[in-house]
Amino acid sequence: MIAVIVLTHDREHLLRQCVDNVLARTSSLTTENLVWDNASTDGTREMVAERFPGVEILALPENEGSSGGFHAGFAEGVRRGFDWLWVMDDDTLPTPEALERALDETPGAVGAGVVSPTYFGAVADVAGLAEVAHGRGVPLIVDE
Repeated sequence: MIAVIVLTHDREHLLRQCVDNVLARTSSLTTENLVWDNASTDGTREMVAERFPGVEILALPENEGSSGGFHAGFAEGVRRGFDWLWVMDDDTLPTPEALERALDETPGAVGAGVVSPTYFGAVADVAGLAEVAHGRGVPLIVDE
């Protein structure tokens, strides 16, 4: 099973777009969707509970910064025994076309890792990325 872990802090508007996109992109995959809230004060937890009842929100008591938040997400994913962790900030947008071009340039690749911070507030087409990577016989690891 894949855990989709999104880290956020006081960017409720970006998180809304991100989770909408995650849910649209992963509907055909077996995923568990987790939002790690890094002590937001802008209504983030309430918005997730109201708008995305199938998404679990885990709140840190204080803002641990991105490193602390991602560490908490990785630790929880490992604790729960997920096969894969797709960890991102709330403003990520890697595309399948970019991954395809990268794999074309590296025919001996043994895996694909995507790191893509953006200002768009949208998240990647994970199904498309997975189709490209798995079509080439390589695993896909996605990070913010």
